[in-house]
Amino acid sequence: MSQLFRKIKRGKKTAYKFSMKLTYHAITLIHDQEYTPSGLVIRWSRGHRQVVSTKANWTPGSQPNAKGQLNGDATFEPPCTVELLVTLYKEAKSDHFDEKDYKFVLEDEGDVSGRKALGVFSINIGQFADMLGSNNEITMEMKPLVNKVSEALVAVTIKSEFLKTGKVGDDDMMSTWSAMTDRADADIEDDQADLSPDLSPGNQAMTASTSSGASRNLKESISFFDLKPEESFYEFMMRNSRDDVIDSQGTTMTLEHIRDCKVIGLFFAANSSPQCKFFLTVLDSFYNSLNEVRPRDFELLFVSCDYNDSEMLDFMQDSGVSYPGVKSSSQLAEALKEKFEISTIPEVIAISAAGKTVDKQGRLKIERCGGNEDCFDILDHWLDGKPAPVRAELELNAKSSQLSEDGEPKAKIVSKEEKKRQERLEKERKKKEEEEKRRKEKLEKEEKKRLERDEKKKVREKEKQDKRAKRSSVSIQNAVSPNIQEDITTVSDDPEIGIPDPPQITTSTEELLDNEPKTKPTLFQLAGTTPEKVDTQAAADDKPVSAKRKEKEESASFKSTAKGSDNQLREAKSRIVELEQNSKNLTENNQVLYSAKCQLENEKDDLQEKVIELTHNVEDFTEQVRDLTEAKDNLSRENHEKNQLIDTLQDQKLGLTEDLNGARGELESIRQQFTKAKLKLIEYESDKQAKDEERQQLLATTELQGWLYKRGVRGVTGKKWRRRYFHMGQGFKLYYYKTSSMQLPQGYIDLEKVKKVEPQSPDKQDKNNASFTIEVEGRVFELLSVDVSMRDQWINAVNFLVEYRSRYKVDIRTLSDTRTSSTGDKAVTSSDADENRVPGKS
Repeated sequence: MSQLFRKIKRGKKTAYKFSMKLTYHAITLIHDQEYTPSGLVIRWSRGHRQVVSTKANWTPGSQPNAKGQLNGDATFEPPCTVELLVTLYKEAKSDHFDEKDYKFVLEDEGDVSGRKALGVFSINIGQFADMLGSNNEITMEMKPLVNKVSEALVAVTIKSEFLKTGKVGDDDMMSTWSAMTDRADADIEDDQADLSPDLSPGNQAMTASTSSGASRNLKESISFFDLKPEESFYEFMMRNSRDDVIDSQGTTMTLEHIRDCKVIGLFFAANSSPQCKFFLTVLDSFYNSLNEVRPRDFELLFVSCDYNDSEMLDFMQDSGVSYPGVKSSSQLAEALKEKFEISTIPEVIAISAAGKTVDKQGRLKIERCGGNEDCFDILDHWLDGKPAPVRAELELNAKSSQLSEDGEPKAKIVSKEEKKRQERLEKERKKKEEEEKRRKEKLEKEEKKRLERDEKKKVREKEKQDKRAKRSSVSIQNAVSPNIQEDITTVSDDPEIGIPDPPQITTSTEELLDNEPKTKPTLFQLAGTTPEKVDTQAAADDKPVSAKRKEKEESASFKSTAKGSDNQLREAKSRIVELEQNSKNLTENNQVLYSAKCQLENEKDDLQEKVIELTHNVEDFTEQVRDLTEAKDNLSRENHEKNQLIDTLQDQKLGLTEDLNGARGELESIRQQFTKAKLKLIEYESDKQAKDEERQQLLATTELQGWLYKRGVRGVTGKKWRRRYFHMGQGFKLYYYKTSSMQLPQGYIDLEKVKKVEPQSPDKQDKNNASFTIEVEGRVFELLSVDVSMRDQWINAVNFLVEYRSRYKVDIRTLSDTRTSSTGDKAVTSSDADENRVPGKS
């Protein structure tokens, strides 16, 4: 999987191989007066691979500063050089290489408690890579890791040299430490370190403390799992732990809690690693779940990977670790880390009571189950002496959980462009979720309205059916008879017709006409009265009427009344027939009207349903119009925002284009300047080489010293030759001594004032032609050598020195004086009265 991640991450990139030579010069350390480092080294590491420098020569400080601390220095003599063959990657259009961080740890190997890390510093090696080569002098300001050191500075030089380019994954493009260093590792893919989680200083402390010569000494001092016959893991730990096991308060403890335990889990962690603190919560849940049911089957032992014991105690106290731990500074902790090859933390190693390694991937198994019932399955496998099973896909998930989408460690800082892209994707995702939510709410609302309309429609249909059933149940006769009764009642109430009420007639009109009475009614019957009533009426009127006339009148009256009643009866019968015919016609008309009324009511109900349905449709249409209006407003707003974004992006594009053009121009100018500087550098180096050769020649020439004869000018001994020992000293001075063993010269000739150096004229030469003169301002020195060759040698030396100084305007005092004799270095004085004298010389 690691190759797959690298292939995805660097699929379209090009690999460049560089040689990085790093030279350590000096270390400056500000520390407490009670602390004195005795073996300072620098560890250069990446992942599980590292290289250690030679020990620096320590020079302690003498005067404390205002805080009472000393300022000490350490130098590397000769300077320590380490070379790294590193592979860097970049895209074709990019001007920068991908980041590749290396860590430098300043350590004191001579500390009484073992090797101790004093400071740490990280650099991106890609910053110093240059295709044309570069030489960078930097000062690393290390982050102090202990309280007794307040500041640590390391002066280094990083020289970059381009070697070649190639494809990603080529065998000859792997990063390796060069064989010229004091430790050469195997050719391991340098980017394998990228696949392990970044453990910050916690993991670095563990790595820096397990791979040097000190760790090899630990292997010699503790033969791990060299169990004696019938010796358990508990007995072995008790034999080697001494006072190295403590609790969270720093109190020394025994290992009684693992005496009768069947499986022991070694928990490797550090205080400076956030992953360790996060995993500890899962481990506590796993541990508590087992101890509640099976308390003696599994126990934990904490092995610290911190820089010092104080950080270990901070981790145990802050995280609430209840089980004991092994000190980080102890040999036992180093041996445990070496034995199990701990390269990443946190980690849990399962060991049986007999000391057999059961499972080296305890962390992966525990992270998957936590406090669930699966923890008992894991413990059962460990009790059987077998590692718990892990499916390949779960291992892949566990590894990929430590990496981001592009394969980089999560701890790596995300670029601004990637962060903006993630924010944009997050906004789009939220927007889609809101739109989906609104769409679902709208559908639910429409469904609810549809159900309500259907329910109302069913109610209306039921009411309509009830009305129609009620109408159909009413008979036509019941609907018409009230009208007929009303007409008959009207006729019977007529005052001109003295007949009984129509409802009392039980026979039809034909029956009345056919069944006439056979006996005619009496007058009293027709008149509707009786004789007694008539008498009573007459008595009431108090009129004297004769009985006969009265009877006669009454008889005539009765006859007249009877005749009139006959006529009225016939008229009444004819009118009843007419009324019945009218009633029949009215009944037929009522039937027609009732049918029309029912039809109109049905049409009215249908129209009402249509009106209700149209009302609902209008409401739906209104809501759709409202939604469309809102969508239109949103679309307009989005278009406006997009237009603004497009304008902003165009402005940024123009700005970036201008910046790019400016940067290209600056880059071209820099390249031209660099080319000129490189040419000047080549010329300078050639000139420097020539100057160095002349300098060496000058130094070789000015080594000249020996016996010469010098002629005086004035005084008692004037014009006489005196034997003197001449020596070219510092500051353009030709010193001469009375004897070769003298420490103080008698005088000197100032060569800065030399005008001419030449042999004397033939008339003044001696028999060996070995005399010559040195003309200075205000005087001519006459000197005599042994032979001509020695004379020429002195003349050439003085002339070369004068010419060299006049050519390069160099003070001869800057040259190192390597001239020595059997008597040692010479000082300056004078003896002749007319020559330059040394101050204080009589």
